[in-house]
Formats: sequence, C-alpha cells, structure tokens
Amino acid sequence: MAKLINEQDGEVKRMFTASSIMLTVNEHSMQLNRAIDERRREYEILIDAIMNTQKGVLKLKLNSVALVRERTIPTERPPPVGEVSANFCG
Repeated sequence: MAKLINEQDGEVKRMFTASSIMLTVNEHSMQLNRAIDERRREYEILIDAIMNTQKGVLKLKLNSVALVRERTIPTERPPPVGEVSANFCG
C-alpha cells in the first residue's frame, strides 16, 4: 500500500512540476510577444518618420502626460523653498 501511495505521490509531483514549467514558459512567451509588438510599433513609427522626412513633411508626435510619467525614472522631488535636502542636487 505504501509503495502505491509513493508512486502516486511521485506522479502528482511530476505533473505539478510539468504544469509549473508550462506556466512559466507561457508567461515568458507572452512577455516576449509584448516586447516584439512594442518594437514593431516603434519601427513602424521610425519608418513613417523617415518616409515623411523624405517627402518633406514634418510630423510632430506629442506624448501624453501619462506616457511621459510611465517612461521617466522616478526621482526625489525638490525640497520646498527654504528647506535643504542632502539628497537633492538641483
């Protein structure tokens, strides 16, 4: 009986490990797809800019405030007027 339980336990552990690996692979695949799609969009924008430049058309791309916030590195805010902070250089 104990041998059967150990065999079943081993099989369950193998199935769990295989499922975990598949989930990890799927997550990585989704991240790669998102990165590829983002690069593709950036290349399309670059190609459009080159084509417009060749045509003599200037096309400005305005970034939204949310996009600018998303792409900036968080930094410490300057101290209020009159206060001094050793970490703020500015």
